Amino acid sequence: MYCEETEKLHSLMFRVGELDHSILYLMKDQKFRGRCVLAAKKHYDEMYEMPAEERNGFFADLAKASKAIAEIFKPGKINLGAYGDLVKHFHVHIVPKYEGGLQWGAFVWDKDVPVVHLEQAEYDAMIQELKAKLNIA
Repeated sequence: MYCEETEKLHSLMFRVGELDHSILYLMKDQKFRGRCVLAAKKHYDEMYEMPAEERNGFFADLAKASKAIAEIFKPGKINLGAYGDLVKHFHVHIVPKYEGGLQWGAFVWDKDVPVVHLEQAEYDAMIQELKAKLNIA
């Protein structure tokens, strides 16, 4: 899905842009405001398959993206999740959580939780903020 940027990917998220070793996407489902996915630019099924330079670069990108999301959306905590049961391409979910908000103090779980879609203008504004903060063209 991430290698070919399939229609399925575009139905779930917007491409924000490329960092050094990864691509950042903004999820269309914004039940956790600011939720993004960071996917490795090159294909790896597992993190341990990445050469050290790629792995270190990816995690540097993850730190940079997480910090930008924290500064823009001001969550109480950034949760990270690397699942990949169904998508065989290494990626990490960056999930801002808000004190008193959805699933605060609990594991992030999407099943049976209503989807939250925004107006296109809101997505566009979020993408522009992320691009500006991360210096992405």
